Order: sequence, then structure tokens, then C-alpha cells
Amino acid sequence: MKLRERAVTPVAEHWLRPLGLFGVLIGLVALLAAMLICTEVLLPNYIRLWRQAPIVETVYPTFFIVSGLAIGPMMLVAGVHTLLYRKPLTSQSPTWFKIAGHLLGVGIILLLVVGPVLAIGTTIALKYMDYRACSQLRVSGSGWQVFWVNNDNYCFKPDSYIEDNWPCRNMDGKTYCLRADGL
Repeated sequence: MKLRERAVTPVAEHWLRPLGLFGVLIGLVALLAAMLICTEVLLPNYIRLWRQAPIVETVYPTFFIVSGLAIGPMMLVAGVHTLLYRKPLTSQSPTWFKIAGHLLGVGIILLLVVGPVLAIGTTIALKYMDYRACSQLRVSGSGWQVFWVNNDNYCFKPDSYIEDNWPCRNMDGKTYCLRADGL
């Protein structure tokens, strides 16, 4: 009895293009993560702290986006390779697997260690600089968003918000808005 040999491919040919496109999209997500870290974590929090702004808005889930910085480039390279050469990176390219393994490990460390340390460190810095959490300023439906004030007069229930979540209050037919950027 003769056994027929059959060629085994790691991934079916029709799955290669979507797989490559997925990798490219994940890489683009990493670029978006880098942009969000700069615009949602670094600029609003630390520059406002440095300027001793009256209000500091902290969105805690953005601290965990930092993990995308390591995992995203790995997926981008794998996706572009798959789109261009119509074959996935396999274990036959050991250098790639070493790099991918290290990037995945760094991504997990960023997610489980660096993200929480950034969030806790920011909270400690806010407390150290005499900021207090003000739940009244929070926009409705934003459970992970916390506003910190350094003066109890800035903690009030806003009637509206403008621009970068600056709170506004209507008094005597006029709208007064508190600049929350520390300028």
C-alpha cells in the first residue's frame, strides 16, 4: 500500500492577502497609538501639570495604548511582507521570529507594567501637586475620564463644554468658560 504524499502549505493561498492587509492595519493602529499617546497623555497631562493648570483631565485607558508601540511595527512588517511576496513569514526565517518574539514580549511588558506605572505615577504626581479629583466636571458617560482641580472653586457642575473639554457655566445670561489648558 502506497501512501500519497501531499504538499502542506502553512496558510491557504486565498488567506494571504487578507492576512497581509490585517498586518498593515495593525501597524497603522500602532502609529495611531503613538499619536494618541502624545495628544491624549503627554500633552494634556504633563504640560498642564508643568504649567500648574487649574484643571487637568486624565483619561486612564490611554496609558495602556503604549503597548501598541511594540506590537504594531511587528504586525506592519509581517503584513507588508505577506502582501508583497504572497507568503507569510514562517519559522524558516528564524531572525524574524526572534525579533517578533522580543517585540511581543516588550508589548506585553508595556501593557502590564509601563501602562499601570504611568497611570499610577500620574495620579501620585497630581496628588503631590495638591490636585483633587472632581467628579462634577466629568462629561456624562465618560467613566474613565477624571478631572483634577487645584482649587475647589473650579469644581462645579458645568452647563456646557467647549473645545478641549473646557467647562462652561451660564450666569446672568452670559456663558463663562474656564480655560483648562493652564495658559
